[in-house]
Order: sequence, then C-alpha cells, then structure tokens
Amino acid sequence: MLAGLTRLALGLLTLAYPFVVYFGLSRFQPSIIALLLVAVLAVRLGLASGTERTWVFWPLLVLLSYSIAAVITGSQLMLLIYPVLVSLCFLSIFAWTLFRPPSLIERIVRARGEQISEFGPPYMRTVTIVWCGFFIANAIVAAYTVTLSLSAWTLYNGLLSYLAIGTLGCIELVCRRAYKRKHGVI
Repeated sequence: MLAGLTRLALGLLTLAYPFVVYFGLSRFQPSIIALLLVAVLAVRLGLASGTERTWVFWPLLVLLSYSIAAVITGSQLMLLIYPVLVSLCFLSIFAWTLFRPPSLIERIVRARGEQISEFGPPYMRTVTIVWCGFFIANAIVAAYTVTLSLSAWTLYNGLLSYLAIGTLGCIELVCRRAYKRKHGVI
C-alpha cells in the first residue's frame, strides 16, 4: 500500500516537473530544483523491481546521473533540457525491444495475460515503431522549446506533450479495436 502511494506521489511529481521548474526558478537556485529531481529519481529507482527493473534501470540511471550533474553545475539550462532526455530515454526503451524482441507493446500485452494471435506481433511491432517516432519528434520539439520563453517551455512540456501522448494513445486504442475486429484477437 505504501509503495503504491509512493509511486503515485512520484508519478504526480514527475508530471508536475515543468511547473516545479517554472515556479521554482523564481524562488530557488536551479541546483535545489535538481536536488528534488535527484530525490524523486533515486526513490523511483529504488522502487523498481522484477521485470520493470530490467526495462527502466538504465534509463533511470542516466536520468539520475544527469540530475546529479545539474545539482553540481546549478545549470538552469540542464533543467530545461531534462524533458528532451526523458523522451530519448523512452525512445531507448521502445527501440531496444525492436532489436531484442518481443517489442515493448507485445511485452506489455503478454504481461497482462492477453491472448495474442499470429497477427498480433507484427501489429505490436508497428505500434512500437510509431511510439519511437513520437519520442523522436517530442524530443525535437522539447529541445526547441528550450530556446523559447520559460512560459512556452512549461506550456509544451507540462501540457501539450502530455496531450500529444494521450492523443496518440487514443488513436492507437481505436486502431487496436479495429484490428481486433478484423483479426479476432490481437
């Protein structure tokens, strides 16, 4: 129960990161905000277990190391680049499974215990490729926002990118249902 609440709190803090940066920079040094990020990532890394740990260990370690460097340097720019690095870490997780099958989407479906037909793996591989493309595009846009105002950076990284993720997720859900109707099961 406590671990579940801790995960929820960490998830909410992670989602709120752009707003923490936006409001925090007017009150604190960048290194203080980065220190909060280090704490969140360290706890998140400590909570990872089992199969999840194999998927997230290295990306979390990269993000943690980057955040420690941001504490040491006190760089505001490093705080702003962090969402770019997050997208690249997600990209690495999805892309890694394309070279070490099954694809990430197939792994998630199998972990849920869902039935998979012969048509499923190619579809799920395609969905994994689409997510890779999304994370490349998201990293590029997030990098561009670093050159804009802090308000524009916060708007994109704290709202628009999440809406884009949700939109892609909804589109995939509609496509998956159509695919299931056509082939029976995925």
